[in-house]
Amino acid sequence: MSVADRRANFTKIAHRLIYEKGYKATTMRDIAQNMGCDVANIYNYTKSKESILEQSLFDTSAIFHEGIKKLMRNELTPKEKLIEIIKLHVTISYERPYQAAFLIDEWRHLSNEKLNLFLKERHQYESWIFDIFNTGIMSNDFRIIDPKIASITFLSSIRWVHNQFVNGSSPKQRIELEVHLTNCIIGGYCS
Repeated sequence: MSVADRRANFTKIAHRLIYEKGYKATTMRDIAQNMGCDVANIYNYTKSKESILEQSLFDTSAIFHEGIKKLMRNELTPKEKLIEIIKLHVTISYERPYQAAFLIDEWRHLSNEKLNLFLKERHQYESWIFDIFNTGIMSNDFRIIDPKIASITFLSSIRWVHNQFVNGSSPKQRIELEVHLTNCIIGGYCS
């Protein structure tokens, strides 16, 4: 097995264990046992358990941010932007289900400095969603509702998506989920 393959295997095992047991309950010994190696060998792949979490959270967050920044620059209607955000969430959750779950559940375990940075990024993402709703309400694309409540409800509706993909899923199931979410969510906001 190549170094890259061993590193990918390490990451996959670490993410799965953190997802299944929780960050606090997962030890480097657990990861080593699941890899079939000594604990000392784990440090060839990472410097600490916290760095596994940090890397996962910030890499996945960056993908979400790049996706929404691209959408915000496009000349799409607010409705089209929400549809694209649903697709973005489904795609990332399909490709990185454990990491998407960490964005919901495990971020609280970051150290203070990293936690503050993560929360700042999260707030920025939520602000973009709020802006889409605010614009959509002002342009009569969406019903007249409170944009803050609409954005919180929207995000709550798509944050669970990773659960659909943790145990594997087909591309067809991914597309079906996108369609169902779009119909359910967007239908509730549009005039």
